[in-house]
Amino acid sequence: MVMFALSAVLVAVVVTVQGIATWGMLEDLNRLLSDPAALEDLDSPGGLDTLTSTVQSGLLGYGISTAASFLITTVLTGLLIHSVSQSVIGRKMSLGQVWAAVRGQILRLLGLSLVIGLILMVISAVAIGLVTLAATTGEPGVIALVGIVVVLTAFVSMIAVVVFTVLATPVLVLERSGIITALRRSFQLTRRSFWRILGIYLLTVLLVGILASVVSYPFGIVGGLIGSLMAIQVASMVGQVISLAVTTPFMAAVTALLYIDVRIRTEALDVELARAAEAA
Repeated sequence: MVMFALSAVLVAVVVTVQGIATWGMLEDLNRLLSDPAALEDLDSPGGLDTLTSTVQSGLLGYGISTAASFLITTVLTGLLIHSVSQSVIGRKMSLGQVWAAVRGQILRLLGLSLVIGLILMVISAVAIGLVTLAATTGEPGVIALVGIVVVLTAFVSMIAVVVFTVLATPVLVLERSGIITALRRSFQLTRRSFWRILGIYLLTVLLVGILASVVSYPFGIVGGLIGSLMAIQVASMVGQVISLAVTTPFMAAVTALLYIDVRIRTEALDVELARAAEAA
């Protein structure tokens, strides 16, 4: 319950930061949509400046909210994984104890997430570059063929990266390893169970998506009934807080348990866990 409460608090902070960061842009858009005269003014130089300023503030707000979300979500995931791993052996840890165990690895956690994100971005960039290059030929057949092959290859590559790195975070947190070591170790643990891990991961993502939609959907309806962009934003924020407060711990727990399961199957971790449980 402590970790669920922590998850709710941190998620609320993230969503609040996102809301504050994008509030100005939504206010300007609401004014433009509700005032026909303001839309007509967009044709003037001053109106264009207003629109440009609105877009710039929106992009800045999006950047700030993305950075805050990345930071807090990464830290929260590390804390939850450590908490779940200790619960497996019947050891109940306070929030302070979990924080003390994980805080020294926060920078590495952030670095690991950045490295994985960078790998996925490189794959996307290469795919876009190849399709763009094919488009310069002007041949529809070549463009279609290259596009299909490149998109499928990029999709499969990204899926493989996600599966091979899915255990890197629990490895880093629980084995106190470095970033490269965690990635290498995750690959070693997942390569012999690729399809099983992929199936579990996809099922988990599907369940998380359904749960998040079910929880947040009523709030979207309420915001839509009120009608204003501000009401929609506030209702969406409340729905986000509740859905993420539930789904983030669930996703972290699945990742931690998947790590433990793979190690039990390949390294007889159950013997070590039994000893640790007796000691606890």
